[in-house]
Amino acid sequence: MIQQKAEDQEAALESQKNHRSFAVSAYSGQREIMERSVVMRWSWIAALALIWVGCTSGPAQVEDELAQKMNRFEISEREVYFDAEGTQVYATVTVPQEKDDAPGVVLIAGSGPTDRDWNNPLLPGDNGTAIELSRRLAEAGVATLRYDKRGTGMTALSEPVVWDDYLAEVQAAVKRLAEEQGVDGQRIFVAGHSEGGVHALRAVADQWIDVQGVILLATPGRSTQELVLAQVAEQLEQVGMPREVVDGELASLQAAMESVRRKERVEARQVSDIPGLVALVETLQAEDAELFAADLLGWEPREAVARIDKPLLIVQGKKDTQVDVDADARSLLKAAEGTNEDVELVVVDNADHVLKYQEIPRQELGGQFSLTYNAPGRHLDEEVLRALLGWIYER
Repeated sequence: MIQQKAEDQEAALESQKNHRSFAVSAYSGQREIMERSVVMRWSWIAALALIWVGCTSGPAQVEDELAQKMNRFEISEREVYFDAEGTQVYATVTVPQEKDDAPGVVLIAGSGPTDRDWNNPLLPGDNGTAIELSRRLAEAGVATLRYDKRGTGMTALSEPVVWDDYLAEVQAAVKRLAEEQGVDGQRIFVAGHSEGGVHALRAVADQWIDVQGVILLATPGRSTQELVLAQVAEQLEQVGMPREVVDGELASLQAAMESVRRKERVEARQVSDIPGLVALVETLQAEDAELFAADLLGWEPREAVARIDKPLLIVQGKKDTQVDVDADARSLLKAAEGTNEDVELVVVDNADHVLKYQEIPRQELGGQFSLTYNAPGRHLDEEVLRALLGWIYER
């Protein structure tokens, strides 16, 4: 097992090193990458990632009380489905065998066409983090339910999509897991990753669900509009675009997003001549996503987290190139601490955006490394798992 993990890590590192050749050093290179981008019409946040086409240790032996609770159970996994206000949602339930009082965690996937396993057709590979996360939690006695949100995997896309559609899925998923045999229905948690954390926040703050606690995994603390502008700025700067040009692109994009929030139509090709930004503005206004985008862009996570009185865990990787430790995770912590006495932030030194162990130094990671998120041989950062289990066990 140890040898296999070493081989997997070596293969993953080699795959990541091979992507160094993909690095872009000029504005023209950035344009070339953007022109290759293929954006699913309704996946407007995924369009931003495609502008690029885009804890302290890895797996290790530990000898403490928490380690003794891990890998204790054989697990079973099965396919289920449930109704969410007229949409049939397909899911996977993973449970520890021979345990009749397991706490349960509903895993909520991130943005775009990310499915229940956290695989995304816009990124290579099928090694989605939620597969390993679900099974490792179940081996330690924690049941999980992960599901295909509408328009992903086996779940159909209803049009147009509004934000309440996603909240109805969360609500139905919590109810379904609470009814699962062997699960303690009074100890259900929600764990949202990236945009999924935003759904979890709103579902609890607006009382769609009543759960034991909330787990935010690599979740933005800024509004989506703020986050998009910050990510675009970083990417354009990384390819050497002059500061005055970057400022002009950001001003134009910000104005476009303000119009979208007001439900005013924008001619995307007048916003920018960078294909990736044109695609972003176009998908913000797609018929099946424009209502959701208008609501989400200006929504303020810090205001919502201040309204939550449930136990709250925030987990953030230092090697996340999309969500920031200070601007997002610590911002959420500060907002929550004003009203909630049971809040914890865990910063994991080597975890990336999808919570996998990343050996490459943070300063060498650019947007192109999103291509390796689901590469074969990459694994969940062990410190992420330990943070989740330790927190859940205490509740």
